[in-house]
Amino acid sequence: MIIIGEWVLLGMFVICLIRATVEDLRFKKVHRRIWWDAGIAGGGMIALGILSFRWKEKGLIIGCPGAHWLEILPYGISAGKYGEMILDLVCFGLLQRFLFARMYGRADAYAFSMCSLVWASFGGGLREDLIHMLVSVILLGLVQAIKRNVASSGNLKKPVAFVPYISAGFLVCLLGAIRGIL
Repeated sequence: MIIIGEWVLLGMFVICLIRATVEDLRFKKVHRRIWWDAGIAGGGMIALGILSFRWKEKGLIIGCPGAHWLEILPYGISAGKYGEMILDLVCFGLLQRFLFARMYGRADAYAFSMCSLVWASFGGGLREDLIHMLVSVILLGLVQAIKRNVASSGNLKKPVAFVPYISAGFLVCLLGAIRGIL
């Protein structure tokens, strides 16, 4: 039953990313309510991941909730990683809020932070968050170079919405993690 809950929360998170992408493309801004919903979904996934590991650890349930994440991904939430996970989330959140938000905007920083919550629910940490950022920037650079929107200085000639690239980067990284590349 809780496995269904995890899929529902992941679906809720994906819907939030889609809504944010559409709003960013259409209105060049994203309503904060979307990030609250995404945060609830990501936090819920972390809570279910921790519960499922604890239940599996105690042998209470063989087909425990969240076990599919531990089987699909090469890493998962495990004993002793809770403190590290929280530290990674706090460090990444602070980096996004106080450094990167000034570079590319608060909505983009919120998008990366919410994706970080979902990565944490899969057992990922700061490394996966930074890889996701790199993949998103590479996608942005490639698409904008093809569209000839990059000036000789390396900046974009015309600003574009970044949340769609963050969403696509998250999907690419998630598929890469499932395939064992990350």
